[in-house]
Amino acid sequence: MKTLLRSVAVFCVLSVAARAVVLDVYWNFGGGDGDYTGSLPSHVTGPGVIGGVNEFTGNTPLFNTVNPSSGYSGSHGISGFHNASIAVVGGALDMVTSTYFEFSLAPSAGYSLQATTFEVGSRSTASGPTTLTLFASTDGFTTSTQLGSASVLNNSTWALVSLPGFDYAASLDTPITFRLYGTDGTGGSAISNWRIDDVDLGVVAIPEPPTYAVMLVGVVLMGARALRRRKSAVA
Repeated sequence: MKTLLRSVAVFCVLSVAARAVVLDVYWNFGGGDGDYTGSLPSHVTGPGVIGGVNEFTGNTPLFNTVNPSSGYSGSHGISGFHNASIAVVGGALDMVTSTYFEFSLAPSAGYSLQATTFEVGSRSTASGPTTLTLFASTDGFTTSTQLGSASVLNNSTWALVSLPGFDYAASLDTPITFRLYGTDGTGGSAISNWRIDDVDLGVVAIPEPPTYAVMLVGVVLMGARALRRRKSAVA
């Protein structure tokens, strides 16, 4: 019976893994705004709008064609046209007051999401950020988890920033909200001192596990019944 249970457990794990879907969610701001412009990935219903928060006052428009991205090769290449720009307030990381870009991702019904990778094209000027930090939350940032951080040069040059792989899993049917903070710069400038482009998030959509739990119970009950029959026949 123990062997049967182990076999069924392995079957359920492999079945869930086989139905999990690896997704690549990507924004290039080609529409001239923060809307998601690609084809909607399977098992995802809400690649959200990317918007800037805690911008220094007097900045130029957030989405524009100034200083188009160039000079790096990302997983999707370079959009080279519209990008998202913001004026950071400067200083060390503060979850409440620091400047950040925010976006959300929601699963289709019956699925959960697991975020695994993140890349972004970034351009920082002399007063812009020198550190980018990605956080995730499932409760509106009442609580949050830091997914990774990277140093960037504030030399007005575009570069692809890739964070080390991570594993952030949300509960069933639960959206994930992400914040990309730009910090450790002097800030305080009314011009756009931080631009991003080619935002690329790798996620895995995982099917509802209760389906496989029911299968497990059914198979175990059938095995137990067959075992009792064999013992009765021997007796």
